[in-house]
Amino acid sequence: MAYNPLNSPICTFSPMQNIAQSNGTSGKQVWQYDSADSLATVQGSAYIDNGVSIGMRLGDIVDVSVSGVLKTPRQYVSALSAAGATISSAT
Repeated sequence: MAYNPLNSPICTFSPMQNIAQSNGTSGKQVWQYDSADSLATVQGSAYIDNGVSIGMRLGDIVDVSVSGVLKTPRQYVSALSAAGATISSAT
């Protein structure tokens, strides 16, 4: 299957801008993404093709739920470009 923007990841946590880390950057957002695709497919280059437009940032955390898999490892946005967001295993 292919990514469907109608089933985009949902941001479940976004730190307030005034609660910034000491280095001046804001904290990481947390996203939830449910997919019928395999985890290997979801981890494909620029798989989330609307990642920039929905507000994903490099290093954001992504909890992925794939059909038929009881538990998947926590993911993060490892690359972000105009083509989309790439996620990778955080472990």
